[in-house]
Formats: sequence, structure tokens, C-alpha cells
Amino acid sequence: MANWGRLSCALCIFGNKHQWATARKVLPVQFVRVKDYEAKFGVTIHRTLDVQTLADSGTPYANATDDLIVKLRATTYDEPIMMVPWVLPAGAYGDTTGSP
Repeated sequence: MANWGRLSCALCIFGNKHQWATARKVLPVQFVRVKDYEAKFGVTIHRTLDVQTLADSGTPYANATDDLIVKLRATTYDEPIMMVPWVLPAGAYGDTTGSP
């Protein structure tokens, strides 16, 4: 299974079941907020499945470790820039940000 390769929103409408399972682990408060909005408004973020069902059918990514989760929840970015110069990625759609 791939790791979380998306460059868009963590709780993206295009997320697959594994991304939603990982989002539930990494961002539980935000996940519950989306789940509750679905129930309140009677619509799902995904066209056919609610986020709870998506997350239940997926497996959190192995790289969603406790130390990485701390970094993901941070409000500042203190890590080194890995691409110099930075270039616009191929896109946010798909599991690997548009990469093969």
C-alpha cells in the first residue's frame, strides 16, 4: 500500500478509503466534524459513501507514526525544504499527487 501522497486538503473529497482511515487517526477532531456535518445535512462528502464507512473500509498508512503525527498537527513548518527550486506538482488528484 502506498503512503499518503496527497498535496491537497487532508480531508479531501477525492480521498480514498486509506486516506480517510489515516485522516481519522491523524486528525480525529476534524474527522468527527466532517462526519457530524454529513449527518446534520444529510449528504456525504463522497458521492456514495459516508466518511465513517470509507475510513472503516481502509487501513491507516504505516507512515502515520506518532512522531509524524506531531509534525502534521503543528501550526508551523520547521522541516527543511526538500525541493529547490520548488515546482508546482502534477496535481492533487489521485493517490500520488499526479505522479505515476
